[in-house]
Amino acid sequence: MTEKDLNVVYGELISRCWEDEELKKRFINETAEVLKEAGLPVEENVEYKVIEAEANENYVVLPDKNVAETVREITKLLLSVSEQTDIIVPEGSKIVVLQNTETLRYIVLKKAPEVLTEVELDMVAGGKGKNAAVNINIGTAVNVAAAATVTVAGAAINVAAAAVAVGAAGVVVVAGAVFI
Repeated sequence: MTEKDLNVVYGELISRCWEDEELKKRFINETAEVLKEAGLPVEENVEYKVIEAEANENYVVLPDKNVAETVREITKLLLSVSEQTDIIVPEGSKIVVLQNTETLRYIVLKKAPEVLTEVELDMVAGGKGKNAAVNINIGTAVNVAAAATVTVAGAAINVAAAAVAVGAAGVVVVAGAVFI
């Protein structure tokens, strides 16, 4: 299975967890088994721990090896962001740093994204659909550096590239660090 295939499978698993509370509970309590059932690689003698992230929490999961390289890349990313804004951690938000070990891998499960109704979609699209009542212009400033990635069995599983992109699970990987 290619890395792209793994990305798709992982994204589908996260999406299913958002829709199915029982699967989500199993994913949290029986992580390795659910990963295997989904067709994702699982390392022997490694515990997989799912962390449920609150909407205001951003996670950085450091690798268990080559941490210096990861810290250099994180520093570059933070400097790049700081050149555009002085706010790295918005008020009410927090950044949590975790590090994988030889025997423990973290998987961060973000809250499900809010889904727009057909009426809301029509309104955002300019109010031309059958459900539109009025024409509304919406301006939103969003700072996002995200993609969907997790490290499973030593392989980074990336749903989208780092930069300004929104992925299914809201994660960015920079030199082995997972930003979720």
